[in-house]
Amino acid sequence: MTTTVNFILIEKKDVLILPNDAIVKKEGGQYVTVRNEDGTLAETKIFAGFTDGSQVEILKGLDAGTTVVYE
Repeated sequence: MTTTVNFILIEKKDVLILPNDAIVKKEGGQYVTVRNEDGTLAETKIFAGFTDGSQVEILKGLDAGTTVVYE
């Protein structure tokens, strides 16, 4: 018999988060694809913070309400 235990080590409030899968690592940086107001897509460099293994905190590079596109 096995079990999984999760410990909450850090709790933060009022932060932007994204699924880890939305972030692409390349050229020494981290990027996400955003949909611009005119419908075009663009890569945007972000700076990530704490992650719980499935979601990551976004420290810089995105604003609340920005549409992030990923598969």
